[in-house]
Amino acid sequence: MISVIVPIYNVADYLRQGLDSLRSQTFSDLEIIMVNDGSTDGSADIAREFASADPRFKYFEQSNAGPSVARNTGLRHASGSHVAFFDSDDLMHPRALEIAMAAMTESGADIARFGFRQFTTDGDSYPQYSPAEITARTSTFSDSGDIRAIALGLFSRPVGSRRPYIHHGMSTWGGFI
Repeated sequence: MISVIVPIYNVADYLRQGLDSLRSQTFSDLEIIMVNDGSTDGSADIAREFASADPRFKYFEQSNAGPSVARNTGLRHASGSHVAFFDSDDLMHPRALEIAMAAMTESGADIARFGFRQFTTDGDSYPQYSPAEITARTSTFSDSGDIRAIALGLFSRPVGSRRPYIHHGMSTWGGFI
């Protein structure tokens, strides 16, 4: 099982679309841990709606303490063998978790990192990736050298024979362990 942890703070304009992208995952063995971090804009109502409609969605509340504390709250409630972080204004490709889990299983890796697109407020996105490119940009890491390189932000060598040169940032939302 993958536990997807979603810190929520005043994102009512984006939250429904983000949670819909998690609900649409083709990898079905997941739980979505939503932690409302003291929202004042209706985000809590949206999160509660998802929790009441789908048993995979779990809702928790806390006083505003920031996204790191909300993620830690989510970790305390997670029951999956893998953990992914998802920002509440993000979207996830429907096959992202399926592809990453298959890559981890195939390679025996401990960490998977995703490629991503950024969206502007008027709906444009860059860069544009096809589903095949998303698959190609999913990487797995398992040895201490790979993990050290990620931590230092210097990853620039191929990962296995099928992987191109990929740079990965240190965002919490870009993969799972």
